[in-house]
Amino acid sequence: MGVLFSLTALGQEKSVTIESLSQVVRQQPENVDLRFHLANLLWREQQLDRAYSEAERVVEQAPDYYDAHLMMARIDGVRGRYEAAFARVKQVLAKDPTLAAALRLWADLGLWSKRGDEALKAIDRLSSVEPGADVHYRRAQLAYDKLNSIAVFRHTKRALALEPDHPQARKLNEDTQLVMVDSASQFEIFPAAEADKTGSFGQTVVASILPRNFLSGALEYEYRYRFATHNHRAALRLNWRPTRNLTFSAYGRIGGVEVLPVLTAFAEVAYHFDNGHALAARYTYDRMIWPGQLHRWLLAGGIALPVHFRLEPAFELGLMHHCYEWTSPLLGPRLKVSYLPLPFRAGLQYGYGMELGRTEWYADDTCPQGEQIGDHLLPVAGDLLDETRYHEFAAYLQYDIFSRFSARGGYGIQLRANQTLVHMFHLVWRWWR
Repeated sequence: MGVLFSLTALGQEKSVTIESLSQVVRQQPENVDLRFHLANLLWREQQLDRAYSEAERVVEQAPDYYDAHLMMARIDGVRGRYEAAFARVKQVLAKDPTLAAALRLWADLGLWSKRGDEALKAIDRLSSVEPGADVHYRRAQLAYDKLNSIAVFRHTKRALALEPDHPQARKLNEDTQLVMVDSASQFEIFPAAEADKTGSFGQTVVASILPRNFLSGALEYEYRYRFATHNHRAALRLNWRPTRNLTFSAYGRIGGVEVLPVLTAFAEVAYHFDNGHALAARYTYDRMIWPGQLHRWLLAGGIALPVHFRLEPAFELGLMHHCYEWTSPLLGPRLKVSYLPLPFRAGLQYGYGMELGRTEWYADDTCPQGEQIGDHLLPVAGDLLDETRYHEFAAYLQYDIFSRFSARGGYGIQLRANQTLVHMFHLVWRWWR
C-alpha cells in the first residue's frame, strides 16, 4: 500500500506547485509516491481529469497502491459514476477488509448515490474497525437522507460527545430542528378616510414539531383585534414528505375575523428541485362568517437566481358562492424577489388582491328573501358583497441573531381602489431546537 508522499523533508512544502512537481515527476517517472503526490495536488486544485490520469498511472506502476485506487473511486463518485466507484472500492476491500479509508469512502459513495443499503453496510463495518465521531456523523447523514430528524439529532450528539470540535457534526446538529416556534406581531394603520375600521393588531404563535421530518405538524394560535372586535383562531397543519423533494400538506383553521373566514381548510402539494427551484399547487376552502363559501386555487413557484437571489411568482384564482349565486372570478397575482446571503435575508414583494365584505345594508347572517317563483327563490336585486381591490407593496429584512434564533421585520403599504393607503408592519421571532 502506498502512502501520501510529502516534500516537507526537502524543505519545499510551501513552494511546491503543480508545474514544479510535474517537472520532478518527469525526472523521476518511476517514483510512484511523487506521482501520487502530484495527483493529490491536482485533486485539491479541482483538476479532476489530470488527477485521475496521474492516479491511474500510479496504479499501472504499483497495482497495490490503494491510495491511488481510492482517489480514482472518489473522482468517479464526484462525477456520478457510482458503479465504477463502488467496484474499485470493493476491489481494494477484498484485499484489505479493514482499511478504514476505503470503508469511509464506501459509506460516502452510498450517501452520495442515495443508496442507503450500501451506506449502512459500510458504516456498520467501519464502526468495528474505527469507532468514533465519524461513524456517528455518517449515521446522522444517513438518517438525514431518510428524513428522520430524531435519529439525526441523536447521532450528531454522540459524535460531538466524542469530538466536540467536529465541524460537520456540529453544523448538522444545529440545522436539525426538533421544535420550531414562530411569534409574529402584525399591525395595520388605516387612513383617516377609513376611520371606522380603527386599525388592526394581530399576534400569531406557531409551534412546529419535527419540521424537517418525513412526518411533521404545526399548531397555530392567532389573536387579532380588528375593526373594534376581539377574535381568536386556531389551526392545525400536517405534512408528509415521502421524499426529500416532495411534500403533501393538509391544513385546517377555525375562528372568524369580520371579513375573514370562520373555517379554512386547504390541501397542498409542493416539489423542491435539487437545483433550488420549486413548484407548489394548493386548493383552499373558506367558509365565511356570513352565508358564503370561497374556493381558491393557487399556483406558485420558486426560481433560484445567481448571486443568492430568488424569484417567487404566484397566481391565485377564487370563486365565491354567496346567496344563490357565484361571484365573478377573483384574481390575485403576486411576485416576490428575495436576496438570501446568510445570515441576512431581504426581500421585496408586490401583490394585487381583493378584500370581500358585506354591504352596509346587508348586516345579518342570513340571505335576504327574494321573489318566489315556483320552487325557485330568486336573489334580491343589488350586490350583497363589497369588493375592495388593492395593490400591495412590502419589504422585509431578516437576520440570524444566533445559531438557533432569528428575527425578521417588515413594512408594507396597500394602495386601495379609493387611492387611500394602509400601512402595515410585522415583526417575527423564530427559535428552534
